[in-house]
Amino acid sequence: MLRLSVIIPVVRTLPRLEDTLVSVLEYGPDNCQVIVVLDQPYSDPYGLEGEITFIRAGEGLQLARALNLGCRAASGEWIHFLPCGNLVARNWAENALAHATDRRIGVIVPLTVDARDESRILAAGMGYDNAGRLVHLQRGVSLEGTTLAHRSRVLPHFSGAFFRRDTLLALGGADESLGDGWVLADVTLQFFRAGFVSVLEPTCVVRGDPALEPVGYDYAAARDAERFFWRWSDRRGSTILRHLALLTGQTLAALPRGQLWPHVAGRLAGWRGSAATGLVKNNGTLRSAIRQNTCDRSPPEASYIAKAG
Repeated sequence: MLRLSVIIPVVRTLPRLEDTLVSVLEYGPDNCQVIVVLDQPYSDPYGLEGEITFIRAGEGLQLARALNLGCRAASGEWIHFLPCGNLVARNWAENALAHATDRRIGVIVPLTVDARDESRILAAGMGYDNAGRLVHLQRGVSLEGTTLAHRSRVLPHFSGAFFRRDTLLALGGADESLGDGWVLADVTLQFFRAGFVSVLEPTCVVRGDPALEPVGYDYAAARDAERFFWRWSDRRGSTILRHLALLTGQTLAALPRGQLWPHVAGRLAGWRGSAATGLVKNNGTLRSAIRQNTCDRSPPEASYIAKAG
């Protein structure tokens, strides 16, 4: 079986495609399948059709749909979902796939450095605060002199991650009702629920641009955040109170941006939509996964320490 398929979704990022492709083709392992999922026409000026598989999905493409299309077209045991605009470094795939034989691991998370200053960490994966927000781990920390762990139960940064393809397909793929900012976290939590773990690989380096991170206080961003919260909430009273505090802070932050009412409307729509589709439920089986995820910064075992650089 082919070991790796790289899926590059192009979602409003076509001008950056060739930079991403160059990095993958230059540093990719032999016999690596590359699939590009396009949201608009691409002229293929370098005649890459044949060497690369292009899927023309059309306008309105979102990351979840791109992940599903690419996964179904892929033949690798593992897929690396690498959103267009992010660049891989030398030996990125080999270092990540050193974990491939461990059947407990379903998701491998790269270390993302800031493309504007590669000596700085953009995210050593993401944590999830169960009040309802994703947290960048070690953002802004200098790589020099920093020791990074093979942290488990870490969520991926928006710059992508490796997934076991057969498991992802068995789980039903990505939920296409979720916005781009939450898709990779949702897929990873599905792996946790199925009994797998994730691992951060500090020597698998991706260069990410902060400008590509999905942020905002508009209607869609608020709706997606609220939908994700209720999907994975343990519904404990303390969790709901912390979520309400988070909502208050984010609503106040939306005010000077002129997004107050769109933000409030989006939150209401996300809550109602979750209730209507049965997503507001008690996911007790995930309580330990969420509590023990990457927000837990306790020292790892010595065998799981790796030097950054």
